Amino acid sequence: NVFGKDKTTMKANSVGSWDKYPKFVTEDRIKNGIAFWRANRYYLEKAAFIYHVAPEYILGIIGVETNFGRDIGKHRLIDALTSLSLEYKKRSKFFTKQLEEYLLLTKEQKMNPLEIKGSYGGAFGIVQFMPDSFRQYTVDHDNSGQINLFTKADAIGSVANFFKEKG
Repeated sequence: NVFGKDKTTMKANSVGSWDKYPKFVTEDRIKNGIAFWRANRYYLEKAAFIYHVAPEYILGIIGVETNFGRDIGKHRLIDALTSLSLEYKKRSKFFTKQLEEYLLLTKEQKMNPLEIKGSYGGAFGIVQFMPDSFRQYTVDHDNSGQINLFTKADAIGSVANFFKEKG
C-alpha cells in the first residue's frame, strides 16, 4: 500500500508504520522474549561472538516471525509453493524458484519434502526463511551435523549469519 509514495511525506500512522503493529510489543511477547533469551543464552552469545550480531536483533526477528517459535505455520510447504508458483501469476517466477530451491534443499538435507510445514507463503522454521535463504544463509549452530531451522540453536545462528552476510 505504500509503493510509489514519497517516504519523506508519509505520516507516522500510514500503512507500514511501526505504530500499526502493536501485536509485536505486548506483555506476553516481552515475557516470551525474556524466557527465550534466558533459555538460549549460550547460542545467542555464541552467535554474537562468531557473527558480530547483537542478541537483541536476533530476538527481534524470531519474535516478529514466530513469537519465539510458538507459531511456525501449519501448511505443507510443497503444497503452498506449488500453488503459489502456478496460481499467483504476478509472482509465479519467484515462487517457482522457491519451489525449485525447496526440492533441492530437501534432497541435500535428506528431508521428506511432503512433511515440512510452514506458512502459506512458503516460509518455514522458527525464523521463517524462504527456501533460497535456507540454502544461502543457514548454519549448523549446534554442531549436530544437520541444519534444522526448527531448532532454536540453528535458527539463532542462521539469523545471525543472514545479518552478517547481508552486511
